[in-house]
Amino acid sequence: MIPLQGVDVPFHSSHLRNGVEPFRVMLLDKIKEEFLDPNKLIGKYIPNLTARPFEISKDYFEETYKLTQSPKLKDVLENWDQICMA
Repeated sequence: MIPLQGVDVPFHSSHLRNGVEPFRVMLLDKIKEEFLDPNKLIGKYIPNLTARPFEISKDYFEETYKLTQSPKLKDVLENWDQICMA
């Protein structure tokens, strides 16, 4: 652990942004796709990032993208109609 001055809760820190992609890769490796069901999170999970209950809506994904500039969310939004119709 390396203490960062002014950072009480590290997941709120831009200091960890470089760790997002390696963390994503690790999660994709460890969590099997058949166990993923985002519908189970609807209305039950409130991410700190949005402070709003999780939902699968374009508005929610747009708000999250504005906060994160995530290339993964950008891809989802650019292909929203194809993904949501699948």
